Amino acid sequence: MRQMPPNGWGRRAFTLIELLVVIAIIALLVAILLPSLAGARKTARQGINASNFKTLATANSSYAADFKELQATFSWRGQRFHRLTVGMNNDGSFRTELRNFSSDLTAAGGQAIDIIRRRAEPECVGIPEQSNWIPQPTYTHLVLMDFLAARLPDPVLIAPEDKFRQRLADGVRASGNALAFVQSLSGAAYNGMRITWPYSSSYQFVPASYTPDKESGDGGRLRQYENQITYEYNPGNAATGSRYRLAGRNLSEVAFPAQKVLLMEDVGRLGKIELPYLYDGAVCTVASFDGSVRTLRTDQTNPGGYCALNFRRTPAVYAYRPEVAWGYPRWPNAEDPLELSLFGRYRWTYRGLRGIDFGGAEPLVRDPP
Repeated sequence: MRQMPPNGWGRRAFTLIELLVVIAIIALLVAILLPSLAGARKTARQGINASNFKTLATANSSYAADFKELQATFSWRGQRFHRLTVGMNNDGSFRTELRNFSSDLTAAGGQAIDIIRRRAEPECVGIPEQSNWIPQPTYTHLVLMDFLAARLPDPVLIAPEDKFRQRLADGVRASGNALAFVQSLSGAAYNGMRITWPYSSSYQFVPASYTPDKESGDGGRLRQYENQITYEYNPGNAATGSRYRLAGRNLSEVAFPAQKVLLMEDVGRLGKIELPYLYDGAVCTVASFDGSVRTLRTDQTNPGGYCALNFRRTPAVYAYRPEVAWGYPRWPNAEDPLELSLFGRYRWTYRGLRGIDFGGAEPLVRDPP
């Protein structure tokens, strides 16, 4: 009888050709599957992004339901006393002091700092008050976070593709000392980035949600400079009775809720590279006043504009000066983009809440006097 070799002996080994064939098959499968996996990850991130928009739009509607149709915005006013958080008591409670702010703008800035001090995690009660600040364009989301009793920085405020703010949020959470972390970011390497920036959001409320539909005859207006983060504000003359106040508007004032943008990203992150939303080829996610979320190519939207006295259209046209140190992308294929004339698009909708951003032309008929 033929005897079998001991267990494992005499087995035929793989040849080099067979190994190469197996490796080639595995490489082929990886090449086939990787794009699918990358596509699945991208789709998942887009789903999270859309969910964030939906959450914020729904929260804005809930806020309005609780406050007589008023949209979320800073509510502190000048020449009134408000309790500003200034520190911590020994028992862990917040210490406050009454503060009478000189103007609506400084009161709004005080409210923004108060919310950060109370909602930041880890706590950051020592974050200083900010000067020369118009918090509404970039920090209106803080009002919603306070309404929702959320912590800052909250993941719902940051787009999955916004790597810059993700790094800031992770740094704040990991530091254990948020104030020291944000102070370390305000040096030359960050080009003087505002110390509140880690608590900013990828998603911004459009100015129409807190500004009048038209500028006032005494100079009252809010307009944007060329660097994406700087604004010019004139409150007008209170004595004339036409003061231009940055206050919440009612949801019932929106004429075309399905075609009017409520929340936007000012960076298009859905393509191969990040693009400023002003670029015609940028693809951005937006939420409308009716709560719907969609992606739009910038060149599919109306050019927008400022609504001056008597509903005279003034184009919202400006150059793009990228604040790269603040997370904004460079202009594609241009060393010096400052000569470019760019439309403000849905950030600056002609006629404000009564205007249209996409899906139709903006109404041009003047309102009756």
